[in-house]
Amino acid sequence: MPESRHARFHGPRIVAVAYLGHMVAVGCTLSIFSVFVKVVAEDFGASMQQAGWGSSLLTLAMGTGSPFVGWLLARRSARSVMLAGALCLGLGLVLVSRATQLWQLALLLSGMVGVGALMVGPLPSATMVANWYVKRRGSMLGIAASGTTSASLALPLLAAFLIEWVGWRTALALIGVGATTLVMPFLWIWAIDRPSRIGQEADGLHLDRAAPSPEPPTTPVGEILRNANFWLLGAIFGLLFAAGSVMLIFSVPYAIQLGLSLKFGAGLLAARSLIGIVGKIALGTLTDHMDKRLVLWGTLGLESLFWVLLIRAPNVEVFVLASLAMGFFGGALLPIKGAILGAVFGRPGFSQAMGLMNFSRLPFQILALPLAGWLYDRSGDYAIAFGVFLWGFAAAAVLVAFLRIPQFEPGAEPAAQPAT
Repeated sequence: MPESRHARFHGPRIVAVAYLGHMVAVGCTLSIFSVFVKVVAEDFGASMQQAGWGSSLLTLAMGTGSPFVGWLLARRSARSVMLAGALCLGLGLVLVSRATQLWQLALLLSGMVGVGALMVGPLPSATMVANWYVKRRGSMLGIAASGTTSASLALPLLAAFLIEWVGWRTALALIGVGATTLVMPFLWIWAIDRPSRIGQEADGLHLDRAAPSPEPPTTPVGEILRNANFWLLGAIFGLLFAAGSVMLIFSVPYAIQLGLSLKFGAGLLAARSLIGIVGKIALGTLTDHMDKRLVLWGTLGLESLFWVLLIRAPNVEVFVLASLAMGFFGGALLPIKGAILGAVFGRPGFSQAMGLMNFSRLPFQILALPLAGWLYDRSGDYAIAFGVFLWGFAAAAVLVAFLRIPQFEPGAEPAAQPAT
């Protein structure tokens, strides 16, 4: 039975569900991939090059399926999409644990696992948060997105323990079943994609009115694609996320190149993830109170500065400082992207615009790691590869100047006031 319009604002529960969606989707795929890849490759007699394609298949599945899921979220309830995704992800991991051939792994990763993670993960989670929050959207997106960082801290350790205890097959099956069992009750009870479904409004506005405002109509795909901001944002965040993935994957090998131990590099990577939570929430909140372009410019400028310091680090102390700072600013890009996307397209176009954008930046992500690897193979120095991708920050900063963010987002009610 629908809740009364006088009920407690449901938004915080939406953020909690979105946090879990981020955590399960990323934690059960990309976060644990590096833990499983070696033992799985040895079991199947595969080379590391062959095994490495698993990550690419996951990225490809999520990117190519994003436009459809974005379209689906604009027309169906997020609860049904996320429940189906949780089931698909959990079952997919169980089936991967039973696979006997490499082609079966490839099919399951690019099919059930990748699609399930997409349907339960950042895209529907961010869409729900964007629907429930307008004035505090940046901060709430930052809290929700910190689920990805939490997953990167917790799930690899759990996976390593389970592999040593019961072997990789049973470990993967347990993670799949456990993640699905954990998230589904919360999805069933709390995943309500629009406040109007239970007589409420975004930001808890006008809860005492006789009737909530009607939801604005969905923005047509053609209108999104004709908006120059869409292509600018796709290029900006395509460049930035490509550079970020290169730094993430090669930061530990770079630490070893500098004479540091593997454990030190891995520990620093974990510390970066932890401080990334602070960056997501702090800079996401800043977008609620400042010009979003200025926040993005400032983030790019400071991250570029610390990127240069990391490349030219004269000692370990500077290397550690630069690494932690890059975790802080790099982690904030996800909520900043959501905040700008919401301001440009509003609730009517958010899910479709984000889905299409995830697809549009796919070439950047697919090409980034092979290019960085090729540059290292040619030079023997990871700093050369990092230096090339540093130019992506400069290009992104120029493109930000051409963004045109409307004063009031589509579908918003600027005159609305909170209920007393």
